[in-house]
Amino acid sequence: SSSSSSSSSSSFCCISSLFSTGNRDEARRFIGAVNSLHSVMVKLVSVNPASMKLVRAENMMKISMNHLSKEFYRILKSNRRYLDPESVSVRSRISDSESDGEFEIPKSKGGRGDEEDADAMADLKMIADCMTSSGYGKECFRIYKKIRKSIIVEALDQLGFENLSFSQIQKLEWEVMEKKIRIWFRAARKAVTTLFYGERILSDHVFSSSAA
Repeated sequence: SSSSSSSSSSSFCCISSLFSTGNRDEARRFIGAVNSLHSVMVKLVSVNPASMKLVRAENMMKISMNHLSKEFYRILKSNRRYLDPESVSVRSRISDSESDGEFEIPKSKGGRGDEEDADAMADLKMIADCMTSSGYGKECFRIYKKIRKSIIVEALDQLGFENLSFSQIQKLEWEVMEKKIRIWFRAARKAVTTLFYGERILSDHVFSSSAA
């Protein structure tokens, strides 16, 4: 029993880069195994909360969630170019015009970028659903927030926003202030219509649980 437990634990621990093009079926099987493990844990809690099987199951779940957390981080980090809010915003509007208004993962038109974008969004949602249903939703969102916040800040900088303190603003000449205000107004319109809109679409997609 202990040997089977250790082999099961190692199989959860040694999986690497599950969510890649060649491993997508294996990734789905892994997610299915984690969901099954969670179901077993729920039953064990109701039958025998002090069971050693429950302790082993909890350890396996922690290992699984740790691995999924790393995969979630890796996908977000390595797909920054494909998941920038402006691109998501544009694709969402195209999707809206071709459907009933509900955002859909864009169909690949043959380009590598289209394929990677669709895969990344599907994988992120798959992981988020699994982690949330297993009670690790906060950990998942914490990773998402950390990565996406840096992307938003970078995008705002590119639009022309400046992180000026009140004292710095007070020291600006009026002519300089007027010029900056015009830039900030244009940047604000762009941020609302594309940047924030695209980010909301992406976060809604990733964290809209299929069970909801």
